[in-house]
Amino acid sequence: EENKLPEESKMVGSETYYDTNTTMDINPQNGLPTKYENSDLAKRRFALVEEVMSKPAEIGIDKNSWENLHRGKFKFSYNGIHMLKDPTTICLYSVLLKELQPKTIIELGTYTGASALMFADYSANFGFDCTVHTWDINEDIISPVMKTATNRDRVKVHIKDLFKLEEAMPEELMKSLPHPWLIVDDAHINIENIVPYIYKHMQIGDYYISEDLHPYMPSTLNWKESNLFEWKSGDDDYQPWGDFKRKQILEAFSKCKGLAVDTYYAHFWGKSCSCICDGVTKKIA
Repeated sequence: EENKLPEESKMVGSETYYDTNTTMDINPQNGLPTKYENSDLAKRRFALVEEVMSKPAEIGIDKNSWENLHRGKFKFSYNGIHMLKDPTTICLYSVLLKELQPKTIIELGTYTGASALMFADYSANFGFDCTVHTWDINEDIISPVMKTATNRDRVKVHIKDLFKLEEAMPEELMKSLPHPWLIVDDAHINIENIVPYIYKHMQIGDYYISEDLHPYMPSTLNWKESNLFEWKSGDDDYQPWGDFKRKQILEAFSKCKGLAVDTYYAHFWGKSCSCICDGVTKKIA
């Protein structure tokens, strides 16, 4: 039986929002095409997390295409630094950042630091003030390019253990960070505690994005001699992981009333065609 999302969440996506034969003006205040911003379609842009994520994702991309996309993802770099982001996700961030113009980006999982620099560069290029606070427990893997890169002054690195939240994210720090916030969860750890801890400091209009929720996300990667991530071949090696994290996120988000899935971004490329999938949420109440 075909997996389908609830009707309430089926209102956004290129197939319903855009007439591909015309050019539409976008209202920068809400990110909506002006043709639709006062319509019933626009009013139903947001769907409650439980309504969307409690059911299996409807997948609009075949497994082979997804695998090819991610072979590129595991080889991708930004400013010469290895970065585990796929092109659909990178493009979504560029659009969301222009719409939201966050004053603070909270990134969980620094890795090499490439994505933190990307966020800093985007905010500078788009002309708004923003500081990227990024957390990781492993300082050794952060690229030395971080020390000299343009817009490095927009990035604050916190080498902390996210299993010790009160030390890693002290109350005084969280209360001092200006809003609106964009939270990017790419750490995949301690989800049941991190989500509610951050949520209690969120304000209406802030976004919490949980990456890698797509059902095709693999759990098995192989580090090759070329120092590039490459997917292991063969179905026996393919162990999907996205559904596992999706269930964890749903459980954590269900404790945070007021979060809603922004289906404009969740279905930007079609149903479940990015790593973010249904993990783009906004505090609306």
